[in-house]
Amino acid sequence: MSTRNLDSPPQSGIHSTDRDPLASVPGPNRPGFLGLALWQLAVILGVGAYVFVASRLFGVAFRYLCLGAILIGLAASGRAGARRFLRDWFPLLLFWIGYDAMRDFADQIMPRVAVILPYALEMRLFGWMTGGHVPAIFALTTLASSPWRPLVHSVAEAFYWPHFVVIPAYMLCLWWHPPTPPRFRKFVYGITLLHILTLATYFLYPAAPPWYVFYFGFQQPSPELLTNPAFLPTPVFFKSLWAANPNRFAAIPSLHGAYPVFLFLMLGARNRHRRLVLSYGLGIWLATVVLGHHYIIDLILGALYAWVSAWVVNHYREETPASTVTRAENPVEEQITV
Repeated sequence: MSTRNLDSPPQSGIHSTDRDPLASVPGPNRPGFLGLALWQLAVILGVGAYVFVASRLFGVAFRYLCLGAILIGLAASGRAGARRFLRDWFPLLLFWIGYDAMRDFADQIMPRVAVILPYALEMRLFGWMTGGHVPAIFALTTLASSPWRPLVHSVAEAFYWPHFVVIPAYMLCLWWHPPTPPRFRKFVYGITLLHILTLATYFLYPAAPPWYVFYFGFQQPSPELLTNPAFLPTPVFFKSLWAANPNRFAAIPSLHGAYPVFLFLMLGARNRHRRLVLSYGLGIWLATVVLGHHYIIDLILGALYAWVSAWVVNHYREETPASTVTRAENPVEEQITV
C-alpha cells in the first residue's frame, strides 16, 4: 500500500483557496497590467470616468471626490473582502448615481411638476382628518406660530433623518460575515427593484411636496427657485436641503414611506423585530407629514411600491426549483457556493 507524505500539499481535491472563490483572485502584486487584476482596472477606470463626467456636468464637489477616493482605494487594495463589497453593494451605488444624475434634468422637468393635482387628491381623500384641510399644510400652518414648534420638529426629525441609515445598517449586518448569504442577495434584488420603480416615477411624474405649496402656493416652479436657494422664503433647513437635493420635486412616491414597509415585509413573519420596525415606520410616516415633506398619498404609494418589490423577490424564491435553493448538504460544498 502506497503512502503519501502528509506534509506535502495535496495533488487533487479541494484546495484551501477553493473554499472562498475570492481568495484566488489576483491581487495588486500578482502578474497583470501595472500589477492590477482585470476587475481592479475596471473599477478604477469606471470610477475615475464617473468622477470626471460628474464634475464636468455638475461642478467639482466633495461628494464625488470622496466617493471616488473610497471606491478606488477599495479596488486598489486587491483584497477579497473589498471585491466582495464592491460586487454586492454595486446596485445601491447605481441608485445613488442615478438619483444624483437627475440634476441634469432639473430644468427639463420644471414645466411638468405636478402642484395642484397631488394637493387636490390629498384634500379629497384625507381632508376630513383636519377639518377640511390638507394634513401636511395644516401641520405647517398650526406649528408656524406655536411655541411647541421647535420641540415637535426636533422629535419629528429624530424619526425622519435615520431613514438614511437604518436600511444600510441592516444590510451591513446581513452582509458582514462571508460568504454573502442568500438573504442579503434577496434583499438587494428587492430594494433594487424598488429603486428602479421610484426613479422612473420621479422622472415621469415630478411632484411638488406640501411645504412647496405652503410657501409658494400653486405657482409653477421658476428657474430662480432651482438656481438660487437664497430666493426661498423658508427656514435655513429647507434652503440647505433644497440646494443639496438633486431632484427638488421627488415627492411621489415617498421612500420614507417605502423603506419601513419593505423592511417589515422582508424580515419574515416570525422575526421578533417586526414590531419595532412597525413602530418606527409609523413614526416616520407621521414625521414626514408634520414636517411637510410628503402628502399621505405619497406615503401610501411608496408602501405599494415596497409591497410589489417584496412580493416579486419572495415569489421568485418560492418558484425556484428546490435543487437550486438547497444547494448542498456538504459543508465544504456549501462554502464553495456563494
